[in-house]
Amino acid sequence: MIVYVDSSALVPLMRVEDRSTELSAYLDDLVDDEHLLVSGQLLETELYRAARRQGISTSVVASIIEMINVFEHEASDFAVAGQFPVDSLGSLDALHLAAAQRAGAAVMVTLDNQLAAASTAMGIAVLDTATPRIRI
Repeated sequence: MIVYVDSSALVPLMRVEDRSTELSAYLDDLVDDEHLLVSGQLLETELYRAARRQGISTSVVASIIEMINVFEHEASDFAVAGQFPVDSLGSLDALHLAAAQRAGAAVMVTLDNQLAAASTAMGIAVLDTATPRIRI
């Protein structure tokens, strides 16, 4: 199964916090179950910018990005993102959602409430990362 991962689900992995261990185990389990983790190239920009703001080494970001199959955005992603009928969805989250649709993702991993709601509204299930080691 194709699992789209947005940056909000990966930022906690850059620093030690309560969720880091659970999120890491959750993503590892998805990979162990042979699910394909993907994200649009926007992920790289968002993670590097978050790391810079928090004084985190770029090598940490690079190791996180290695876990994900990152693909380039196409012009169609931007056009689709602008047309989602969800008023509360921000531009970058809309771009993630458009990329997830184009990738054929069945599920989304996100900690962002607006993106989660929009994903569900657009027919992409959202995995509950608070329930680690789930098998799908």
